[in-house]
Amino acid sequence: MEVASLQQALQAAISGVLPASRLEQQLNALGAFRGTGRANGIAQCSAMLCEALPKIGSPAVGEQLHEKLATHQLLLQCLGDAGALAHLHPTCLRLLFEDGQRLAAAIELRQLLSKQAPDVAASGPLHEATVAAGRAAAAAVAGAGDRSPLDLFFACPLTTVPQFMRQVAAAAAGLGTQPGRAAADHEVAAQLSKAVQAALGGAMQHRAQQQQWFGPALNAAIGGLGEPEWTAGEDVRGALAALADAACRLFPLLGREAGPHVQQESALLALELTDRLLNAWAAAVAAAAPGQQRRQLHQAYSAVKGRLLAELLEQAQALGLGQPEGEAQLRRVEGLAEAHAAYAQLVDISRLTGDTEQLYRQMEQLVGDGLDPPFATYVFSRLLEEGSHAELLDLPSQFDAQLQHWLSDESNADGPVRLQLRWLHELRTASYSAASASLGRLVQVHQEGMPEAEVERLLALLRLSALVAAGGAEVGAA
Repeated sequence: MEVASLQQALQAAISGVLPASRLEQQLNALGAFRGTGRANGIAQCSAMLCEALPKIGSPAVGEQLHEKLATHQLLLQCLGDAGALAHLHPTCLRLLFEDGQRLAAAIELRQLLSKQAPDVAASGPLHEATVAAGRAAAAAVAGAGDRSPLDLFFACPLTTVPQFMRQVAAAAAGLGTQPGRAAADHEVAAQLSKAVQAALGGAMQHRAQQQQWFGPALNAAIGGLGEPEWTAGEDVRGALAALADAACRLFPLLGREAGPHVQQESALLALELTDRLLNAWAAAVAAAAPGQQRRQLHQAYSAVKGRLLAELLEQAQALGLGQPEGEAQLRRVEGLAEAHAAYAQLVDISRLTGDTEQLYRQMEQLVGDGLDPPFATYVFSRLLEEGSHAELLDLPSQFDAQLQHWLSDESNADGPVRLQLRWLHELRTASYSAASASLGRLVQVHQEGMPEAEVERLLALLRLSALVAAGGAEVGAA
């Protein structure tokens, strides 16, 4: 397949010279539907369109981004009208749609840079990150020549937008590490966060348009590939995580160096970044193939949400749980914890607020997803580990059956303790026959190391339970 001939055919279709009825035939004749990923000719043409270099010294690099995006959209429209999208492999479709999204992301960054004051635009953190990304990408761009890193950044968004996310992560890693710089570092973190979220917002808005226009093809592109969309990919998660960590590091420093107002801004920024980051992690887990890959991603997701939400909960406490700012932050953290099944933080929040009714509601509603267990079983385990046996056995009646099932599982290391509590739970729920059987099992398991008096006591309770159970049966029969 000659890419040049394919380019000519696609350009003719975009220009209106080649009608849709003939485009599919010509593409098929050129072998344009063969190959996966970027090896496919149409995907190559998409990249060539998006990464076309302007003439050196051209003042219209930013404007060309809009022209590229409009042309790329026409390309997709022509392929859709010709029925060609249905013949492309999902990996090829994924690239076609993501190419347009990266163009949209670059446009947002360009607009953000153009709105800044001249001195900031020429030396601020956004400028530094885009220049660094352009410089880092230069080696990978054929014909880069003497073009400035900034021009190269906006000329080649497929290469530079992912690199921008890496540069943001690198810049954020150094924030909040030196005393006396908290206010300045917070401003850098805020500007970089705004840029990352603007880029992702532009990409997602364009994706929504693609969903409206090319729904079936976009669904085919995102399903079953085992990888998340680029807006939830490793580079984006890395940038968001580095910024969230920086905001968390800065929070206590700002309290000492900048005052409560800026500290509150930092807490909100950390929460906003954590929200987007955890959504990206959830999307990555959902996209992964079932099995080891998904389990590994879920473990990493769990570690990230546990660490960051614990930090955010500490920030809410530092802002003052009796103060409006602290209470509002606590409720925001609780919302995130519910949305992402961060069970440890939900229990911690319940203990901070004393709102057990809210905890019980969450225990009923959060039933797990195959990777996370039901929230109720997490609460059972935590109470058992903490030695809060009375609290465990005193849970409301709606959890009786679930607790009975959980206590009956002796396969874990805490199985002996569960057995000791099971008969008590069965007595409390008037399940006397089951309590008798559990007591018999308890004596059988522990008889050797148990004092004789304790064995006699348990046997007496066993006989009493059996008698009560038999009496209940007789009453029922009568």
